[in-house]
Amino acid sequence: MNQIAPAGDLRAWIAEHLDPLQDHAVEGAARRSDFDLTPAGPADAVRREPTPAAVLIGLVERKAGLSVLLTRRADTLRSHTGQVALPGGRQDPGERPWETALREAHEEIGLEPRFVSPVGLSTPYETGSGYLITPVVGFVRR
Repeated sequence: MNQIAPAGDLRAWIAEHLDPLQDHAVEGAARRSDFDLTPAGPADAVRREPTPAAVLIGLVERKAGLSVLLTRRADTLRSHTGQVALPGGRQDPGERPWETALREAHEEIGLEPRFVSPVGLSTPYETGSGYLITPVVGFVRR
């Protein structure tokens, strides 16, 4: 029989398996990338220093357990229309990853930052479109 772990135990376990919140994305740390399988990228690709960005992996606390907060990109956007995504975007100068994730979630879906408790950072991910995305994991209360 499957047992649901108490919320406090699960919260602690998740936090233990993440990088701590820091002022900036982990520089020089291991990262995942669109280039993992093709390190040079497409023949015509020009690699440049990626633009820092952050997304919120919002774990929504519900009676039945946790669920992940996802958004659907508007059909009117120039790129990636209609795609399911995590709320997030480009990091402003001087902004910490969790500040970016909370600001973007507020701008995109109206999620008030006071309802989110960030617990840690996941492995940064470099995209082929030139972003270094830091996933910020946080618990979202009802």
